[in-house]
Amino acid sequence: MTDPMRGLNTILTVFGVVLLGVLVILLMIHDRGGAPPTRFDRVQLCVEAPATARYSRAGIYELLSTPARPNQDCQQDVSLPHLGRAKDIKVIRKPEESLQRAWYTLHYTLPSNWEPGESLMIFAPRLMATAWQVRVNGQVVSDNLNDWRMTWNRPLAVRMAPGQFRRGERIEIAIALAFEPQTGQSMSRISVGSATVLANDLAVRDYLQNTIPFASIVMMLAMALFFMTFWLARRVEKVHLLLTCACIAWSVTNLQYVLPRSDDPTVEAWYAAINEPSTTWATWFLYLFVLQFDERFSRVFARAMPPFVLIMTLLALPVFSLSTDIGIPYEGLNAAVAALVTARICWLAIRGGSLELRLIAVASVVVVATGAHDLAMLAQTIDAEGIYLLPYSALLLFGAFLFAVQRRYVGAIEKHEQLSKSLAERLAAREAELLANHTRLLELERRQTLADERQRLMRDIHDGLGTALTTSLVMLEQGEVDRTELTGLLQESVDDLRAVIDSLAPMEGDLATLLGTLRFRLTRRLEVAGLRVDWEMGDLPPVPWLGPPQALQVMRIVQESLTNVLKHSAATRIDMSTRLEGDRIEVRIADNGCGFAVSENASHRGRGLRNLRQRAASLQAQLHIDSGPQRGTTIRLLLPLQDLKASREF
Repeated sequence: MTDPMRGLNTILTVFGVVLLGVLVILLMIHDRGGAPPTRFDRVQLCVEAPATARYSRAGIYELLSTPARPNQDCQQDVSLPHLGRAKDIKVIRKPEESLQRAWYTLHYTLPSNWEPGESLMIFAPRLMATAWQVRVNGQVVSDNLNDWRMTWNRPLAVRMAPGQFRRGERIEIAIALAFEPQTGQSMSRISVGSATVLANDLAVRDYLQNTIPFASIVMMLAMALFFMTFWLARRVEKVHLLLTCACIAWSVTNLQYVLPRSDDPTVEAWYAAINEPSTTWATWFLYLFVLQFDERFSRVFARAMPPFVLIMTLLALPVFSLSTDIGIPYEGLNAAVAALVTARICWLAIRGGSLELRLIAVASVVVVATGAHDLAMLAQTIDAEGIYLLPYSALLLFGAFLFAVQRRYVGAIEKHEQLSKSLAERLAAREAELLANHTRLLELERRQTLADERQRLMRDIHDGLGTALTTSLVMLEQGEVDRTELTGLLQESVDDLRAVIDSLAPMEGDLATLLGTLRFRLTRRLEVAGLRVDWEMGDLPPVPWLGPPQALQVMRIVQESLTNVLKHSAATRIDMSTRLEGDRIEVRIADNGCGFAVSENASHRGRGLRNLRQRAASLQAQLHIDSGPQRGTTIRLLLPLQDLKASREF
């Protein structure tokens, strides 16, 4: 990236940070307009006697719709937030038990600067009851019967239509709570005022209680899908499968914070049967996940956890009477087991655990603490205005999971890089060693080639040129000089010397060039002897095995064949041709001479033919001689195209 582009990116980054800072400041100092709301810290409370009512929307509606039963003895001044926890909490709620109604009454005077078009809002961030109803000046203005099963995690927010009240008007607000006698009821502080102002408080509360838990569900399901794809690709990695199951279990757990509940008792019972054991499953998956990083497991946990998960799942099924409402005791047992598992994880972390295990231990402690906090809120013993923290701590726990997986993969990558580096160093050393050995072998091969070439040249000169010159010298010394014979010997010596020299020329497997050189050398001699030579050279592919020794053998076969024509055939014409025949190259020499009877036993001709065949055999070629009296001679040399080493297989 160029320097100007890097500078522009830096400027844009700083500019974006400044804009975010301005946004935060605007949100903090933003004037929402309207009169400030009134927050009530004290109200009048009246708890009516239990009444027979069905635990359903219809039964709750009947209870809340009945006129208030004033009883001066029940009126009492209470402080908000108010915890109305029952003295006797029962483990099992029976459907035939009654419901009660509690009234929180307050009086509100509209301020003198009230805007005529402004809406009045009644807001309570949190309450604990079965359902609620709001009456203003004795008239029912709102209730939550359409979502009564989510009363425990929904704020109370009632917006009145504009123009219903005037400046300075005093109104009576009564909030009726229907609740079960064995659980009691609670109410947070109540705010009354401009809807423009309180809508922001409602939005913040809804964001904390519903939006973030819903976002965590979506994120965990996305993580589950992500880990599932990894597990499907590599099933030996159980970590990914456990993370998938844990994400799904926690998503089911968090559904209770955001998913509206059905008023159908059967659907609600089965929903609870699936939702309530989800924390048990999540705890089990947590322990199994930890075992992937530290195998110091406890036999007690290893043997007790699966039966415990099964029992807790069965207890939650609607086929058992206990499942009608095992609520707080059930969750308390889950919290106790989760605390034991967390204690075990902490012990492993303290006794030589890795950084990942220690971080998971810290996150698990936070989860257990927040779970205890939420359980205490459900039991109405603490914090009537707080929010449930378990969805937030679950995000922290999965952050620790992701950190553990990330550390595991980073460690694996580092080990892989170290191994690759070690292998690269060893490979480089081995390559250097092989290169040195190869260099030495090349040098030895070069020396051996030179020695072999010297030996070949010495042998060729000795057997060919040396023999001819020696014979000529003997003839001169003995005085038996026949000019014609001596000229022939000397000419053969010259031809042999030229053949040796021509074979040393770089041909690169070009047989046509080799034969062309031979043609240049012999054409003049053949023409002087009265022979007409017709050369027909076809297009030939390269012959990879045609080196100097092989080239010399080919030249000598052709040269001896032509010499035999000069000496013995009395021919007047020679046809010389080459062509490709399958996987071989044919070199054809035909004359119109007197011919002869082809016989291996025919004195010098037999020896000459044997020499030709031996030379052809050294090339792994085939030599065919067709001749007869008065019909000339045809010699066909079939040279292989492939390497001589490969051709030995045939």
